[in-house]
Amino acid sequence: LVIKLLNLSSGLASILIIYNIIKDKINTKIAVIVLFVSIFIFNLRSFEYNIANSENFFTLFTLIGLLIFTKLKSNKGIFLTGLFFGIASIMKVNVLPEILVFTLYLITNNLGKELKLKSTLLYILGSIIPWILVFMQQYLLGTFKDFFDAQTSGFTYVKASDSSSLIYSFG
Repeated sequence: LVIKLLNLSSGLASILIIYNIIKDKINTKIAVIVLFVSIFIFNLRSFEYNIANSENFFTLFTLIGLLIFTKLKSNKGIFLTGLFFGIASIMKVNVLPEILVFTLYLITNNLGKELKLKSTLLYILGSIIPWILVFMQQYLLGTFKDFFDAQTSGFTYVKASDSSSLIYSFG
């Protein structure tokens, strides 16, 4: 029940972030339309087979990163965007292409060469910090091989050595 409530809360927060991004970047009328479509789409995932679906969890972190980037186009914002994309990619590896696309965006945008390089490096650093921390934790728990196998093979279960460790791969 707790995971189900977290799943629903995550979906709701994602819907609100989508609404705010579109309202700020396009207009309120389109944001309202997207809001109603998003409610339908996120609810399908929330109740699918009566399980918590990983999309609601990793989508929230991806959207938080995107929201930060739209609000703070500074080096701090770019680093935080990378950090949230990195957290999302731990939950489900299929976020990695989004990280690569955003990296290409930073490389090809119209910033000066010096700022472009610094921004790209900060984004990449933010993206890999969560992975480094999880790799270290899994190694110390003795579950690194299981975690790595789960992340690279598409399996959804990460075996843990004790019940207090976190399971990172939801999907």
